[in-house]
Amino acid sequence: MIECYSNGEKSGPCTICNIEPTFTIQFLNKPLFVFIESDANPRNPMLINDHPDQLVIDTNTFKFLCCSVNINNNHFISFFKINNLIYKCDGIIQESFELYPYSNSRSSYYNKKTNYSLYYLLN
Repeated sequence: MIECYSNGEKSGPCTICNIEPTFTIQFLNKPLFVFIESDANPRNPMLINDHPDQLVIDTNTFKFLCCSVNINNNHFISFFKINNLIYKCDGIIQESFELYPYSNSRSSYYNKKTNYSLYYLLN
C-alpha cells in the first residue's frame, strides 16, 4: 500500500505527493475484523473524523468501530463510534464520555493523530 492519504475520498491523488494510490487487497479467508495501523504522518495525519464509516475490501464491507490516539509514550486513548456518536475511553484513568459533535467541537481530541483503527465485518 502507499502511505498517502486523499482526504477520505474513495479515489484521487495524495494531497501531498500528488500520486494516485492504487492497490488491490484479496483475502485468503474472510476476516471478521480489519486492523489498520496509521503512521500518524506529521505532514498529513489521519485525525479521528478522517476515518471513513465503511471500507469495502475484496467485496467485503467493514464498519468503523474505533481508533486510538497516543497521548504520551505509554498512554493510548480509544475513541469508539457507536450510533454515530464518538466516545472517548481511557482505561488508565477509567473514564468514558461522549465527545461533542465535530461541528460544535470544543474538544481538542478531534485534532489528535490516530495510530490504529479497527473495522468489523458487516456482510
